[in-house]
Amino acid sequence: MKKYFIVLISIVFALNLQAQKIKQVKGDLAFLKGQDEIGVQFTYDKDLKIGPGTEQEYIDKKMAEAEKDEPGKGQKWLDAWKADRTSYYQPKFIELFEDVLRKKEVVLLENSEKTKYTMIVNTTFIEPGFNVGVASKRASADMVVTFVETANPSNVVAEFTILKSPGTAMYDAGSRVGESYAKAAKYFAKYLLDKKAF
Repeated sequence: MKKYFIVLISIVFALNLQAQKIKQVKGDLAFLKGQDEIGVQFTYDKDLKIGPGTEQEYIDKKMAEAEKDEPGKGQKWLDAWKADRTSYYQPKFIELFEDVLRKKEVVLLENSEKTKYTMIVNTTFIEPGFNVGVASKRASADMVVTFVETANPSNVVAEFTILKSPGTAMYDAGSRVGESYAKAAKYFAKYLLDKKAF
């Protein structure tokens, strides 16, 4: 029985890895050679989709549900939803990216003007998932990662898409989606290592 459980966990893990797709859209990676400090900015697409609809539709629905549950709770939900970006998503991305590249001593500096290159992580889609005890759905996220010259941001040197980065199905929405960012960073950093970018 234990052997079957280990095989099942291995299959699930493998499916998670296959679910995430990283694709280089433009540029090459030669510019990263010798770069141990890279700027990073996080942006959220003006047409950001949350689940099957727009972010505003998702916000309206969740706020209405929270208000129905308890007056004033809608605004608390909205504040928490907005705070998740800086509390969970972005720190998780930075932490895992740096962790994978620790031996190369590569660090990310958020909103820095002193680095030669800046990595812009633009989120285009978030599936927040859910966990209601008897049923759950895994979170996921899509991102476009663009490297630009910090002093001349219009000069795009490379661009990548990260699709269906899997989060978890457990805990609160911030933690579930935060895991999507952690996985995106982890496997993107490994991708760069495999391509001998550093």
